[in-house]
Amino acid sequence: MKFSGNREYLLEAVQRSGQTEKPGRMAAFFSTLPWAAVPRRLRRARSDVLFARDSYLETSGWLRSRRDKAAVDRCGQPVPWFTYASTHFIGARINRDMSVFEYGSGASTLWWAARVAAVVACEYDATWHGRMCGLVPGNARLIHAPDRATYARQILSCNERFDVVVIDGECRVECARACVQALKADGIIVWDNAERTEYQEGFDFLRGSEFRRLDFAGLGPINVYGWMTSVFYRTENCLGI
Repeated sequence: MKFSGNREYLLEAVQRSGQTEKPGRMAAFFSTLPWAAVPRRLRRARSDVLFARDSYLETSGWLRSRRDKAAVDRCGQPVPWFTYASTHFIGARINRDMSVFEYGSGASTLWWAARVAAVVACEYDATWHGRMCGLVPGNARLIHAPDRATYARQILSCNERFDVVVIDGECRVECARACVQALKADGIIVWDNAERTEYQEGFDFLRGSEFRRLDFAGLGPINVYGWMTSVFYRTENCLGI
């Protein structure tokens, strides 16, 4: 699905999530890199290598995502706001027969919808929910859940079991506890920002429920810093891990 005409929506999502860098942070980041202290002529040579057409920053889409302030690939198509390593790993293993439930919605909703049979996304913010309703294709359904007290349990109202559950929205520890009941026997959980210690209770719950954890730390769209997206899975799982 083309997304180039709706980048302003993703920009607002970036601003709403609180994950954006402050103005000028990009320049500060590059000033800390080793070549900042070398002569200008050598600095240019190194930057030419860094920003070459076949550099990772270019081929991953990071340069375009940073420029557009949107979770997009090098062609402007939506990608999850996960680490690139996790998106690559998951993308190679999912199929069009799968169903996905997301806590949170955005570019990832469009990415999943293009690759699986059905997506249900639970969104807390009313304004963002309204805008996403105009963007998602027919195989994606949005749930508006403005009450944090019932947010995590929205998945149970679907009366179905999912292959994949994405935890990337509100009340993440509570979501981990609720979603296991709506997960297929071989289903997996994708948890973004898994480096945050505030989610440890949820991680412990999943470990106690016989889930193993596979971490993908590194760079992802937009941000100049790295973070972690983790996949929680059981012995028999739909990704063949």
